[in-house]
Amino acid sequence: MKKNRSVNRMIAFLTVCVLLCGLFLPCTAEADDAGDEYVPVKQDAAKLYKNTGKYLSDSMTQSNTTFGSEWIVIGLARSGRDIPYDYYANICEYIDSNIGENERLARARSSDNAKVILALTALGKDPSDVAGHDLISAFSEMSYVGKQGLNGFSWTLIAMDSLGYEFPEGDVTREAIIEAILEKQHDDGGFSLSSIFPNSDTDTTAMTLQALAPYYEANENVKAAVDRGLSFLSAAQNEYGGFGSVDGASSESCSQVIVALAALGIDIDTDERFVKNGWTAVDALSSYGVSGGGFKHTPSGTRNGLASEQGYYALTAYFRVKEGKTSLYDMSDMEETPSEMSKGDVNGDGMVSADDLTMLSRHVAQIEMLNGAAVLKAADVTGDGQISADDLTVLSRYVAQIIDSFDE
Repeated sequence: MKKNRSVNRMIAFLTVCVLLCGLFLPCTAEADDAGDEYVPVKQDAAKLYKNTGKYLSDSMTQSNTTFGSEWIVIGLARSGRDIPYDYYANICEYIDSNIGENERLARARSSDNAKVILALTALGKDPSDVAGHDLISAFSEMSYVGKQGLNGFSWTLIAMDSLGYEFPEGDVTREAIIEAILEKQHDDGGFSLSSIFPNSDTDTTAMTLQALAPYYEANENVKAAVDRGLSFLSAAQNEYGGFGSVDGASSESCSQVIVALAALGIDIDTDERFVKNGWTAVDALSSYGVSGGGFKHTPSGTRNGLASEQGYYALTAYFRVKEGKTSLYDMSDMEETPSEMSKGDVNGDGMVSADDLTMLSRHVAQIEMLNGAAVLKAADVTGDGQISADDLTVLSRYVAQIIDSFDE
């Protein structure tokens, strides 16, 4: 009997030991996330860019897109991909139903107005007249813009600079926002969301540099602050070219750094500050890519919505700079896009000809994407809300004078 009790006690003791080991020893996934065992694999960034664009475009087409889809819209529009025509109607309806006092979409988040302004500007729409509402007029008080801390200041500045919008009457100016931002820089050159977080954060630092980028050459104080911020980011980059934030390594951190570097005109592929052991930030981002398009949040994760949105617009920023285009949030290239164009007149020269057919065919083949809401609407000759081989066929028949109207 005593022998059985001793055996039972021994079994119980061993069981407790096993359970304790399970509590304190990290599992494989955690070791991977920490980078102890995980070895990333580079992927073809151009192929990943194409596949993710298609994945996001398809997801928008299949769902009733409205408020909350702004980052997808910005990425797709700035890469020249189609945006479902119902998005603008849906966002107008949302704004009309949800906008509050002083034309603000949220009482304490100026970034809600800012991201919608960016999305509408990318589509060639006027954010000062959306279903009769002026989204820009929300930015009249520094107390409101600053409620969200550094995020509020940064995204308000990015939105207003996207097309050189004028601030409404009040105490908010570009100079005031820049001063407020610079005051929040830490001694190590980085930034954090608020004073609640004493340590500098990669994502916040990168987003802040995106906001300051347009002032880098003209403002000495901004230049000094940005240079210190870049030093912080360079030191934060890991051996595989990647970055992390408060919750560890992530694709989103890579994405925000890529957008910041592209906005500053820094060559991501060759700048020695941001190439570690032959790995760049774009290489690191590509290692999070998912088959069929999209990105993971962490190395051991699965496809993630936010990671996919940010990964795609980061690659859009990267490829736009490589192609000699304006940066992701510099939408001055949208100024020349007319608000209305005749159906089939893809190049906007006032006539439908073989030149339009060539441009449409290159878009369908994804060789050179069309850009601008009016251009995309003109290219959709079938009127089905998508640009495909069907539009190419109809436009070919029209140019060849086989049909006299796009309605046949």
